[in-house]
This record gives sequence, structure tokens and C-alpha cells, in this order.
Amino acid sequence: MYRNICNGVPLLLLSCQPTFTAEISGYVLDAETDDGIEGATIRFFDKEPETATETSFLSETATSSEVAGYFIKTIGWRDLISNFGEDGDYRDLYFGIQHPEYLPGIFHTEGIFSNSLNVVPSMRLVSLRRSVDEIYGTVYSQDGLQNGVRVTLSLGENDVLYDTQYTARINDVDGVFQFSNVEWLDTDNTGSIVSYVRIEDPSYTAVNPAQITQTLSEDTPFYELEGFEVRKKRPDVFSAQISGSAYFSHQTAQGDFVDVPIEGIEISLQWNYDDNNLSDPRTNYVRTDSSGRFETQISWTDSLPDPEDGIPQGEDQLPVLIQFPSSNTGLVFDLSIYSGEYTIRSWIENQLPPAIEVTQNQ
Repeated sequence: MYRNICNGVPLLLLSCQPTFTAEISGYVLDAETDDGIEGATIRFFDKEPETATETSFLSETATSSEVAGYFIKTIGWRDLISNFGEDGDYRDLYFGIQHPEYLPGIFHTEGIFSNSLNVVPSMRLVSLRRSVDEIYGTVYSQDGLQNGVRVTLSLGENDVLYDTQYTARINDVDGVFQFSNVEWLDTDNTGSIVSYVRIEDPSYTAVNPAQITQTLSEDTPFYELEGFEVRKKRPDVFSAQISGSAYFSHQTAQGDFVDVPIEGIEISLQWNYDDNNLSDPRTNYVRTDSSGRFETQISWTDSLPDPEDGIPQGEDQLPVLIQFPSSNTGLVFDLSIYSGEYTIRSWIENQLPPAIEVTQNQ
């Protein structure tokens, strides 16, 4: 055993204590996956701390991001009575390790030698990340299961938005929403978290339930929720696409019919923009293209739902007077028989019957 002497007098002053250094390296790993943990804080203690976050420590470092979980650090200490005199010393060390996504840990290593590289055993932390495999359910209205409805998932008492999904056809079932591999940070280490599933869609309102509150536990990987009943919101303005075509069906001398597009004719559409009050009349003109086709879009308002059965929630229909010409320069034909009032619907593409003029070879 070495007793340090300064000028022949036993030393009691800290300034006369010899200083020793040691290089320490090792890894901090995930206890479940054995993956290296980047950015873990490591504090070195000469006595066992009560917590890994105690502030009276010898030195501090962090694990690498280049080599995940790796650390190397030179630390120093003073000792009145060293194990090898002035040539060296060794001591036990405690490691306090913390990371925001893991439970903190305290680890002990015996025999850290000065003037050398000490490779310590890997230290493993228990992750605070929890997960469930899947949360799923369906959305339906009076018209059946609904695709394309926006569903949100929020987690925690602070109701933080986690994910957004749109209902779709999954495994031959329409109207399905599905949140997969839902993860959270279990800072309280309870193994569970409260979740909130809601319909948050500009076109739909949840009728029953308004939201689904479900406590998620890592012990239960799958959650099938009750279905959401929704009602489609009635928009302020409706719109509809209207298309059609016009052509000659010309019979040749051989008795065959050849379809010839009628290009450039004008078709007019007339309707009331305020369908409920039958006011604010509108007119739209559209011409056929080189293939004899025409396409246009109209819009209208209607403050009251149409009482007729068969109209989906949040949709509407209105009568539109569509007029075809009876003649065109250089051609003799009559398409006026296709003029009339058509019921135009907001939820479909309105394809009008073809306007056909049948002629025979003379």
C-alpha cells in the first residue's frame, strides 16, 4: 500500500493528492433488441448514486451517433492512498445512464485501472417505447359502408394527433379504417395509454358515437372498435358534371350504318341557381368538339334536402332544360327531339343519351 508524502509530511491536503486517469469504453444497448442507443447520457460516479441523474459525478459523456451506442471517455481521480503508489491505481466505478426513451439505469464495474483502456461490459436499458399492432373499425351511413372518410387517432391525456387515415376497401370490406403499428413513449412506465378515434372530415359528421375512447395496452396487440355511423354534411353549393354527344348515323347503299360526329353545334343549358326558391336563372352554352362530344359543369344552391327517396345524404338534384339545335349551316338535321328537361344529380357524372340523326343514302 502506498502512502503519499509531501516534503516528508503526511499529506492531508487535496492539492498534494496524486491524480490518476483511465480511459473507459463500452456500449449502451437496447435491452430487447441489442441495438446501440444513440445519445444516451453517461455519468461516472465513484460511489453508488441514488439516481442516474445525480449531479455530483466524476465526469460525463454521451454515446455516439456514428457508432450507435458506443462511448469512450478519459476520466481522472485523486487518491491519498493509491494501490500502486505513484505508478497507478484502480477503483470501482458506477455508471448512471439516462435517455428520454428509456428507463434510467445504474451499473457497477469493478477494477477500473489507471493508465490503460478499460473496456466495460455492455450496459442495457429498458425501452419506454410501447406499441400495439393494429386499431381498426368501419364507417357507415344510411347508404352503407363509406370509403374516403377521414379518421384521426390521437394519443395521451394531452390528446396529441398521432395519425390520419381515410376509410377504404380492405380485405373485400368497404369503409374500413386501419391504424397499424401504433407506438408511444410510456414515460410513466404504465404499459398503457389512452387513445381517441374521431371522424374529422369536412364532408361528414359523426352521428354515433361522436368519438371512441380506448385505453391501449402493449399486452393487447389488436383492437377492433365499434363502427362509426356518419351523416354526410349538406354543402352550401352543389355541382355536377354533364356530358353528351351528337352524330349522324348514316346508312350506306350497302345497308351499313356509319357514325359521323357532328362538330361545332351549340347546346344550351338552363336552370335556377337557387333551386329551393326557383330563382336566379342561369344559362350555359357548350359546343361539340371534333368527336361530336361536349362536356360542362354547372353549380347551384339548395337550402332544403330533396324529399325524393334514393338521394344519398348530403347530395342533391335539380331539373335542367337542355336544348339541342334543329339545323346547322350546310347540314340538314333535327336534334330537337332530344331537347327537354333532364334531372341532373350531384353525386354522379351525368351522361346524356346520344343525340342521333339517322340518314339514308339516296
